[in-house]
Amino acid sequence: MSNAYNQARHLAEKQVHKARQSGRFPFLPALEYMLPREEFLKEEHVGIMEIPISQITGTMTEGRQDSFSYGFMPFLPGNSEFAAKWSALYDAQQEEGIRDAVKVYEYLRRFYVLEGHKRVSVMKFLGAELIEADIIRVLPEDLESPVYARYREFLEFFKVAGIYALSFTEPGGYERLAKALGQDLIRPWSAELCRDLRGAYFYFSGVYLAKGGDRLPISPGDAFLDFLERYGLEELWGMGKEELERKITEMLSLITAGEGRISLMDLTMDGGSRFMSWWGMLQRWRKKP
Repeated sequence: MSNAYNQARHLAEKQVHKARQSGRFPFLPALEYMLPREEFLKEEHVGIMEIPISQITGTMTEGRQDSFSYGFMPFLPGNSEFAAKWSALYDAQQEEGIRDAVKVYEYLRRFYVLEGHKRVSVMKFLGAELIEADIIRVLPEDLESPVYARYREFLEFFKVAGIYALSFTEPGGYERLAKALGQDLIRPWSAELCRDLRGAYFYFSGVYLAKGGDRLPISPGDAFLDFLERYGLEELWGMGKEELERKITEMLSLITAGEGRISLMDLTMDGGSRFMSWWGMLQRWRKKP
């Protein structure tokens, strides 16, 4: 069997072992068992588009549930037919790319695979950020319930922008985003703006996480929104990687600085204005549970 499959299966074994030690279910969650059957009352065909692989968290049915670890790494033995097919897909991706869209169900901004489990697994193993998917959205029975308020905000944003990747932990985030871009949540945004916004977010979040943002209780989306409100989309796109890294490092330093231990006297005038922006952001984040 291919070396890639052996490496992927080793990752699966580590994930399964870690999950069992912590009392967590080690394989893929199945959406059909996560919700009462009456919840599946309304479905919408969203269409085919690229989705963040990080938001693919399970399978639609139990059929493939224990073939993968919870991280979508292949778990079956290396001498199985499954392993041979996984390896063939890996080779195809390396040589010419996987072209067929997977089929997924989306529920509350998380995706559950109906067709294409091995394709998702290969792309996750290769560290891809996006995969093309044919999406069916499952809506809860009582969408007007306060429980789903945050999801309703996302649906309003999705209607005008068609972007899954961006999410915020505080209410009103999408309205703030629209305002920062000179838009609203009523009229569709241009394809060019949506493309630039999506690209800017991945650009920012990649640097943010690499600089240590993954160790903080502040999501990349929240950080991106505050950054965007301060600098704007055009200026962000114009930043070279070194400049973006410097500004994000400054931002993270303020977040982790502690209560009031940064002196304005230590900052330049420009730095002082940035400090006030980041300080307000820090206070908001500290209020989160």
